[in-house]
Amino acid sequence: MVDLAVKILMDDRARFLTTVSGVAFDELAGRTTYIVDKLESGADAAAVSAEIRRRLPYHDVHTQAEWSKLSRDYWVESTGLGLTMFLTVSLGCLVGVIVVARTLSTSTTEDLGEFATVKAIGGRDATIHGVILEQASIAACLG
Repeated sequence: MVDLAVKILMDDRARFLTTVSGVAFDELAGRTTYIVDKLESGADAAAVSAEIRRRLPYHDVHTQAEWSKLSRDYWVESTGLGLTMFLTVSLGCLVGVIVVARTLSTSTTEDLGEFATVKAIGGRDATIHGVILEQASIAACLG
């Protein structure tokens, strides 16, 4: 099967409208949303796209990068998916921070007696801060 872009550049417009990748055009008429085809290795996508636009002026023609951007923009901006994803991620982060903070607070409160003992036998503040930081790290990784 010859690639669509190569066929367009090699054939005249009438023949292209008769077949698209081996399917009769009248079978596609009214039922086709879009046609995707792969370029041959080394083909210039911009040049092929420009030639297709020239030969089929009433059709939308996009390269892979253009189509990808159009699709992302549609889903993120037009459907509200971007805002929904932002809110979901923000709420997830907020809940995670709250869980870690509550776990750390409870753990520190439970260990106050041990921290007092460490201070009474000459322990430094840095030692206690290190223990609390270690607990926070473990809670953050697991939580």
